[in-house]
Amino acid sequence: MSLSYFMAFHKHCITEEDGDSVSKWDMPDCSYEDLEENCEISHEELLMSEVDTPLLPPYTSPSLPVLGELFPVKVTHIVSPNEVYISIVQSDSASQQRDVEDRATSWDSETLDEALAQCNQNIETIPFLTDFRKDMPCLAEYRDGLWYRAKLISVNEFSPLSVLVEFVDYGSTETLPTSRLRQIPPKFMQYPAQAFRVLLAGFKPALHDSASERIPYCPEWSIEALWAMMDSFQSKNISASSVTHSPEHTVFLYEDRRLFHMKLVEMGFAELNQ
Repeated sequence: MSLSYFMAFHKHCITEEDGDSVSKWDMPDCSYEDLEENCEISHEELLMSEVDTPLLPPYTSPSLPVLGELFPVKVTHIVSPNEVYISIVQSDSASQQRDVEDRATSWDSETLDEALAQCNQNIETIPFLTDFRKDMPCLAEYRDGLWYRAKLISVNEFSPLSVLVEFVDYGSTETLPTSRLRQIPPKFMQYPAQAFRVLLAGFKPALHDSASERIPYCPEWSIEALWAMMDSFQSKNISASSVTHSPEHTVFLYEDRRLFHMKLVEMGFAELNQ
């Protein structure tokens, strides 16, 4: 949503299309100084570069391993026991090779983590976000007080303005006021989004799960199953193998080469999906 659209929505201005039908402004006679004194934002402030948010391309997606290949992952966000966000964990040798290739291209190259750390040190110099259209890339402040890459999902409230964002390197979402959203420097767009959504194959909710408390947005699963899944993901040796890439990205998860969902099956929260 652009600043002009937002102002028109609250009747602070009219669009160019509506302007042709307005023959005369109903305004009292007043001087330029009177207008400046009574306006919350000055003419000069409207012309400042901070008002405009550069239109950037969307984040690119990470390269996915071929179907059937086992690759190490980290679970970054859990939606339900069979819907999670994961990121690919680079092996030490792969990371070293990538660093060599990057630095052969540019002596000034830096990793995403390094770029974010530097950005957080100078966050006050980065303008606030002023364009709130869907999927707009931005920096968003997380509850830990640090700023991370994000994109806009939707505008939730208009007065005061609050926006639902997704942290693209983790998959989690949060509703934030505009004071916690800033423009993202273009250099951050060279890094693909680190997290991607997957469905977990091989199991389904247990038909006879007697737990009464259910996940509100996913009532086929119990809260107990969700907590059990979250506890299980504390493991550091998780791997994935892609079953399908489309229409949904579906994977098997493994812990030390054992199917991950067998824990839920043994606890009675899930059953095998034959």
